[in-house]
Amino acid sequence: MSARILVAEDDEKQSRLIRICRKREGNAVQVVADGRVALERVRSARLDLIVLDVFRIPRIESDAPILPLTARTTGEGTCS
Repeated sequence: MSARILVAEDDEKQSRLIRICRKREGNAVQVVADGRVALERVRSARLDLIVLDVFRIPRIESDAPILPLTARTTGEGTCS
């Protein structure tokens, strides 16, 4: 079953990697770089997972699990 995932990330490289990896797993992925657009999507779409680089959307906005991103760098990312 395909999960509906929203990725709110302003770093283009990071968001592209997440999108590629999650799509490879058969998920429907939306990527937004703006917090306001992310909030609109959270309010208007049924999501299974939200991936954020910053916790700016209050928990009350969605029942979907939230996966925070870290700014820590460990080299080039890969899908594993």
